Amino acid sequence: EPAPRPRDGAPVPTNEDPAILRLMEAPAAEQLPALAAMGWPATSLLILMSACDGRCFFCARETVLSPPPELITPWPRVRAWLEAARPVPATRLCLGGTEPASHPAFEDTLRLAQEVGYREVELMSSGRRLAQPGVAERWAALGVRAVCAPLYSADAAAHDAVVGVPGHHAEVVAGLDRARAAGIRPRVHSLALTATLGGLRALADLCLDRWGSPLALAPLREKPDLFRYAEHAPAPEALEAALRGAPLGLVGSPACFAPGAPRGAPALISLYFRSQATTFAAPCASCASRPSCPGVVPAALATFGDGWLRPR
Repeated sequence: EPAPRPRDGAPVPTNEDPAILRLMEAPAAEQLPALAAMGWPATSLLILMSACDGRCFFCARETVLSPPPELITPWPRVRAWLEAARPVPATRLCLGGTEPASHPAFEDTLRLAQEVGYREVELMSSGRRLAQPGVAERWAALGVRAVCAPLYSADAAAHDAVVGVPGHHAEVVAGLDRARAAGIRPRVHSLALTATLGGLRALADLCLDRWGSPLALAPLREKPDLFRYAEHAPAPEALEAALRGAPLGLVGSPACFAPGAPRGAPALISLYFRSQATTFAAPCASCASRPSCPGVVPAALATFGDGWLRPR
């Protein structure tokens, strides 16, 4: 679910955190202290906007599926950003966007990132292209050390129904297998969805057993022009029941939700889901966890109220 970014003069989407969007656009030198304060030292974040490989119901706008040329990040801008990063003491590059691997200058970006001094790239991708022979090995040689890919179910039909592309699940699984064999660490994330809630434990087991990667699970982000939130977001009580015993980590959920569940995710996944706008409810006002809590998705409060929150 790629995070929309504002163009010059365009309003910031109401479901996005403007501070994180500004951070995504900032030069590497400005990002360095901000990302270190979030817990990721020596890290930069570069966004490549391009065409997406999926047709997910919560994201499939025409500008995502077939973006006009002006919405595709131009190579001169990418090159200038990387050249300006040469003196920055960062060794890890988080490379995100819609589908960076579909960008016409994707591998040029990886090559220049190596020249600039980045020693590892954490890549956000669907993972489909990794299923092609030789791709995983080539990306590994160009510095990709981890790939962050979404999976919505261990069941192929259920995943493909969410993504809207037949055969998508098989390609992603094959791609992540090839990535691991090439020395690229698979890092899998998913969304809490009513349609796939019953298979959450099976998905978490698949990720851990097959790729050694604990699943990162995030709340659904509201987009009223694409879907009805109440139809696709599970009630907090149902989600908490589905989480019990599942080997996964929550990202982007309030601190008081499912207090026994582990938290945390790789840097790029964490940053991506921090771009979602959140708020605090009345019960949060005096909560001891508020300083470190990511807050609550506004749509969850509007749909389910605040009785499920358990402030400390």
